Amino acid sequence: MMKILVLLLLVLPILGAFPAYFFGKNHPRLCFGILNVVCGLELILAAVAATGAREVSFPGVCGLGLSFQVGGFRSVYLLATVFAWLMSALFTGDYMRHGENQARYGFFLLLTLSGTVGVFLSADLYTTFIFFEIMSLSSYAWVAHEETEFAASAAATYLAVAVIGGLAALMGIWLLHSVTGTLRIDELKVAVSAARAAGRDGRILAAAICLLVGFGAKAGMFPIHIWLPKAHAAAPATASSLLSGVLTKAGIFGVILLSCEIMSGDAAWGVLMMVIALFTMVTGGVLALFDDNIKRTLACSSVSQIGFILSGCAALTLLPESAHAAEGVALHMLNHTLCKLVLFTCAGIAYMNAHTLSLEKLRGWGRGKPIFFLAFLIGTWGITCMPGGSGYLSKTLLHEAVIECAEVLSPAFVRVSELLFLFSGGLTVAYMTKLFVVLFLEKPEKAGAHGRTMSAATGFAVLLPAALILILGLFERQTTDRIITASMDFFLIEHFHAPDCYHWAELKGAVISLLIGAALYFLVVRPACLRMRDGRKTYVNARPQWLDLERYGYRPLFALLLTVFGALARAADSFMDATIALLRATCYQDLTYKPAPEYGNRFTYLLGTTLDRIADSYCAVTHKTRRAKPYIYRVSKFYEIFAGEKRIITRSMGYAMMMTCIGIFIMVIYLFVHLF
Repeated sequence: MMKILVLLLLVLPILGAFPAYFFGKNHPRLCFGILNVVCGLELILAAVAATGAREVSFPGVCGLGLSFQVGGFRSVYLLATVFAWLMSALFTGDYMRHGENQARYGFFLLLTLSGTVGVFLSADLYTTFIFFEIMSLSSYAWVAHEETEFAASAAATYLAVAVIGGLAALMGIWLLHSVTGTLRIDELKVAVSAARAAGRDGRILAAAICLLVGFGAKAGMFPIHIWLPKAHAAAPATASSLLSGVLTKAGIFGVILLSCEIMSGDAAWGVLMMVIALFTMVTGGVLALFDDNIKRTLACSSVSQIGFILSGCAALTLLPESAHAAEGVALHMLNHTLCKLVLFTCAGIAYMNAHTLSLEKLRGWGRGKPIFFLAFLIGTWGITCMPGGSGYLSKTLLHEAVIECAEVLSPAFVRVSELLFLFSGGLTVAYMTKLFVVLFLEKPEKAGAHGRTMSAATGFAVLLPAALILILGLFERQTTDRIITASMDFFLIEHFHAPDCYHWAELKGAVISLLIGAALYFLVVRPACLRMRDGRKTYVNARPQWLDLERYGYRPLFALLLTVFGALARAADSFMDATIALLRATCYQDLTYKPAPEYGNRFTYLLGTTLDRIADSYCAVTHKTRRAKPYIYRVSKFYEIFAGEKRIITRSMGYAMMMTCIGIFIMVIYLFVHLF
């Protein structure tokens, strides 16, 4: 029974994607209806599957077979994923009713759902990788959906990071299998320990670095977070909520495996992860603080929140038995999913009415809209992690986990980490305060100029996750305790406790972040983001340009690498040509044949003269006069055109990429044959 359920969970979205596309091309409402029905059925199947715990496998599929496991944390995030997809599908009909290519969007929305479900249910890294790539490549269509110049640029960045990250993850999987002999997630910890005992630490470290690049790229981890702000701003809001709330967690899923199974107890790796986490949370918060685009602000916020989760993963590496770290990671992942589902839906509601994402043009837009106000307020309360919200408990647990690292790290390093943690919490308060003030406290230029707000389906899609945020925050004992109990097996934690974070020692962290946020808003945000233009204060983009790593870091680096390696390749090519010419003129002496004419080569010369003789003989017999140009010229000219086109093609980037892909394909076959 469980095997059938898992198969349906994976196949149903794919089966629904095709009728959604073909029927939706001429009838968009039918496409939206199919989306809602498929996601609704998927949620029912996920709820039924979550009641049991079992591993199922499909031997022989994709060569090595696919393995899945249901139960515990996997079931929790399976439900969260499908729930988020259903809410996004309900909003899609309202958001895209006047848009274009709705059928194409619906097709890739369901295809990505299948890939994401496969990632969270995977029981081995081979299965994880296959569905990870399905998820990454199919979601590319979300980013490119608008088909604008900005969307094309964002999609290119997204695809580049996805492909590079996927190749890095694949290399890590090969290395790990060559060292441990297994890719099963529940066997990795024992297998890695045995490999370390055999002195294979270097290869394990290399595999871990490759896997961190692959999974960290999708999570939005610094410094490979560059795709996230661009992709979220370019994609439709219905897709942004899933990109931020769910797909980044697929990357975190892999990072958790690294922390708990592969690098558990490695102090150096734990320090590296903590440094990356701190850079991620601070960088994302600073970018969000100064931006003037509501969706890009929320996207940068996602980078910062991923940093908080990564700090818990770092603590899990340093202290494998840390219940605080495991509980904080599990709860903050869920909290971030729900909050971004609400906040991006609110941003989408504002956009589909005001047709802008600019904070300056959205000033006061939320006034007089009680449902919109309530949803945004709850989402803000949850993401800022103030007491009473769903995020307070998770961030407090992560804070405690960071402090616990003093058991194995220097007190000074832990103190700096704690201060940056609290400062990042203050950044969250500051940029969410900025959005709240702009939408609800600022005065609009034209009152009531933006028309209706939302449909009943959209209201349901934004209020239901908001209600869940309230329930998780207000009824902590009845909800979060069950989530923690179900999730701890995945984190390999045997002894945990039901947390109680409402003591002054824990509340103090929230108060400090709140005070930092208030100071940042009044002392930094308002002076930096509000500039005088045409006699009035206007919101502007005040982001520091040097924080644009893609423009000032990666693109110049890749240009330099292409220049250097291109020069080396040209030098090597010229050297080989000269060597071959020297050998032919001296050792082989095969350059003594009759020189070719001024155009063409020896073959075209022989072919052209032969055709000319035939043509002359035919004209002599038929007494006709030849008017066409000699064949020796025509054949040689054709050859010159063909050779010129060949040179252009072989020197192009597309040809190089094609040949590279062929080489990678051959290498993959070779490695699979010899490693597996």
